[in-house]
Amino acid sequence: MPADFRFCGACGAALAPDPAARADAPAMTPDAVAAVGTGGGTPGTAAAGTAAGPYLSSTREMTVVFADISGFTSLAERLEPAELQDTMRTAWDAIALEIRAAGGIIEKYIGDAVVAVFGAREQQDDHPERAQRAALAIVDALERTNSGIAQRTGRRLALRVGLNSGTAVTGAIGDRESEFGVLGDAVNIAARLEQAAEPGEILVGDATYRLTADRFSYEPHPAIAARGKTVPLIAWRLVGGSALVTPAAAAPLVGRDAQLASVVAALDDALARRGRIVSVIGEAGLGKTRLLAELLDHPRTRGARVGLATCARHDAHRAYGAIADLLRRLLAVTPATSVDHAMRILSETVPDLEPETRALLLRLLGYSVAPPAMSLETRRRLLERAVRDLLLHLAASQGLVAVLDDIQWLDEASLALVAGIAPALSGTRALLVMAYRPQRDGADFAAPWANATSHVQVRLQPLDHEGASALIGHVAADLPEPVAAEIALRSGGNPAYVVEAARWTRDSGLVTSAEGGPVLADVARTDALPGSLPLLVLKRIATLSDDARRALYAAAVLGESSVELLRAICRTEVDVDKALAELVASRLLEPLDAGRSYRFAHSLLKELVYGAMPARHRDELHGRAAVAIENGLPELAARQPELLAHHFAASTRSFRAGEYASRSGDRALSLSALEDALFHHRGAAQAAAAGPGQAGDRPRALLAACDAARAL
Repeated sequence: MPADFRFCGACGAALAPDPAARADAPAMTPDAVAAVGTGGGTPGTAAAGTAAGPYLSSTREMTVVFADISGFTSLAERLEPAELQDTMRTAWDAIALEIRAAGGIIEKYIGDAVVAVFGAREQQDDHPERAQRAALAIVDALERTNSGIAQRTGRRLALRVGLNSGTAVTGAIGDRESEFGVLGDAVNIAARLEQAAEPGEILVGDATYRLTADRFSYEPHPAIAARGKTVPLIAWRLVGGSALVTPAAAAPLVGRDAQLASVVAALDDALARRGRIVSVIGEAGLGKTRLLAELLDHPRTRGARVGLATCARHDAHRAYGAIADLLRRLLAVTPATSVDHAMRILSETVPDLEPETRALLLRLLGYSVAPPAMSLETRRRLLERAVRDLLLHLAASQGLVAVLDDIQWLDEASLALVAGIAPALSGTRALLVMAYRPQRDGADFAAPWANATSHVQVRLQPLDHEGASALIGHVAADLPEPVAAEIALRSGGNPAYVVEAARWTRDSGLVTSAEGGPVLADVARTDALPGSLPLLVLKRIATLSDDARRALYAAAVLGESSVELLRAICRTEVDVDKALAELVASRLLEPLDAGRSYRFAHSLLKELVYGAMPARHRDELHGRAAVAIENGLPELAARQPELLAHHFAASTRSFRAGEYASRSGDRALSLSALEDALFHHRGAAQAAAAGPGQAGDRPRALLAACDAARAL
């Protein structure tokens, strides 16, 4: 090794000084040093400059990671310097190992922070992905070392991480004695993101997000007003190593080219500051949800704030319920988000938010915050303005794509709110998409925003025979022609029927194939093919094992549900893990959040399974669901009393619905949703009359119902 080298030219490790050798060694030329600095070596190591010459500078696309250890200052106050060094060395060793394993270079340590770069020394086309996987890994690595650190010091450490991609200069940054460094706006943004992150949080710049939106899971984060930046920074919270599976993988979108083009054109208009509200209309099973999935997966949505909420039947009287679900997704407010954290998110999203407005929004999101003292009409107008301003602030900062599905079950207050927002969309970067069936409450439904200048209508019709045949070719290409033709004929152009029928032919044994052998069909049995989608679903359920059938029924009662909740409802009667595996293999359910929760492949399937359930069994499951949520998820019970009122009212314990119906009525009244308040207080009165409640429960519920009726 040349005596003038302070770092190994092969691995980048620091070399022990050798005064004697250094005194005799000839001076290195700048060209020689530059050649070593850019020469071989293993990924994850950095060559440094020397006193004789700097590292050769270059401009590259790279990703920069800033990571700061939270808790260091309090730890330094408690420990002697030597003990502090040992403790931090343990943490830094674990962190550095993960950074280098991902192909990163540690550019420098700054006290309790480390700066790492990916793609700075050698070409790494996947540097954004490497950096994010390293960020996830170093957070986990520090957590693994925390047990030992806590035993020695009584303190736990956490990382705040910021990362961003962009162009930066690498080389000797500073004077000629400086060693390897990076310089550029990408570095500054990564540093600002780290400063804004909470302990344990990884914030990703918009440039990185756009490159890897389909490879990781993200949550939106309020725009960051960073010192020295003329506009707020768009940031995303990195939450997982792979994007969530969407319904787009279930079946291809066939025969909807014109409709998809209309929706994408509306998206383009919105992003060009010509805001749009789109109505996607179609009967059940025609592919509305599938079209929405295609839109949300479109590359043009990357970088925009995206949110999707789906209505259920009990949302018809959940005051602003689906709107609250949508806002929670847009703002990344989770069940674990405290009221203080939610308040900070709202204040950062809309900086000039008034206290009364903030209180109403928190109330809307399900927090037990007292509503401001004002008339019901003033409160309603203030709430509608608050939601509109919140959405338009999101649109102004980064573009907005907000989607509500199955709004034939949306409550009246939410419908009025959306209708009030529609005229304000012109000149904004907002796209609102509303998907629904043509009828609501048994009557033809005309959207109250249909006359807005920003409105675009997209109507889905049944597939023609060619389209149905093409869909069969995609989902079951090896079906014998007679069977495929019969499915296309009986489908009536309904894509949901086509998909479910193709799967039933396998489940029922009508079509079989040995491994590697030909596909065989019992053509004589094609008459057994059910002629309607409800009958088809019944037939599919009949092919399931007892455990899978019970778990499917429980899922139909719950809707989108966690595995823990399914276990609580099924109890020990069902091997839930085995049942879920069977239901996923049958394409009846699909996993979410890395298998921690599940949902039906489409909402119509859930409705049909629910309708096929024996009434006695359905009532029992509703009761179990209510008790499981009440005992196991008290925060959900507090934020959505309508859900508990719904489950108890549909169970054999309907008298228990009174308490939650009364809470639902009070919540609706506090949000000035008078029709919903009247509905719930009437329900509370009926529940009080049906069971052994307190003597004054029914009169109180009737009095509250009268108050709501008078205010209408």
